[in-house]
Amino acid sequence: MTTQCLPASIKNSLIVFIILCSFSVAHSQKPPVAAKGKEGPTTTPNFSASGLAVLTSHFVYHGLSMSNKNPALNAQLLLNMGSQFKLGFWGSNIRNVTNSDDNFWVQYQGVIVIDFSKDVKSYLTIADNRFYTSQQRNGQSFNANFEIKNKYYLQLDFNNNFEGTGLGSQYINGGYLYKWKGPWLAAGYVGYTVQKTDGVNNYIDVRLEGIYNPLPKMKFKAGITGTSDSGQISGRGAFTYFFSGDFEF
Repeated sequence: MTTQCLPASIKNSLIVFIILCSFSVAHSQKPPVAAKGKEGPTTTPNFSASGLAVLTSHFVYHGLSMSNKNPALNAQLLLNMGSQFKLGFWGSNIRNVTNSDDNFWVQYQGVIVIDFSKDVKSYLTIADNRFYTSQQRNGQSFNANFEIKNKYYLQLDFNNNFEGTGLGSQYINGGYLYKWKGPWLAAGYVGYTVQKTDGVNNYIDVRLEGIYNPLPKMKFKAGITGTSDSGQISGRGAFTYFFSGDFEF
């Protein structure tokens, strides 16, 4: 794949990502100063793994059903390549998203983690999207996620192949996490998709969920999600409910 095949938005995202990777590598060449008698954190790649598995009754992405109201398992595995840079993959089973026989979606990911302060954290991800067994929906995406005080969330997403059309799309999403009582939480998210497909309107998606967080790396969720134009894209944006269990490792 050459950069000549990519639209300007993805090219620019790739350039920004490479610059940030260079900054991350350069930064990791200077080990942090440790207090006397204490060991400082290492920036040397140790290839330790971190991951997330999500078992959900219905996989919905950017407001659109990806599993045709069937259960799905999402899984991500990342290897630590330094203090800020990670490489890995994310994948999920899917169903009835195109006329082809796609049944699995995998992203090969490069992720940069930047802590602007103790209250502001960001995750920048560039991904190569592969759908099996059809090639219709393959493409690249760039994603920027920001967390503020562990309760405000902002997501920006750029994709060069919206729903297998070969046309680009942009997505923005904002959310708020409310810590209610003990392990009980609630969250709400509103997103907006901009794309250029003939016969498809730009649309808003909403997601409301209740969360039970019994352990630091375990969450159970129940909620509803849908879009402002549920009749388009084969009705995949219709309002629906979901249940899920999130497990970090």
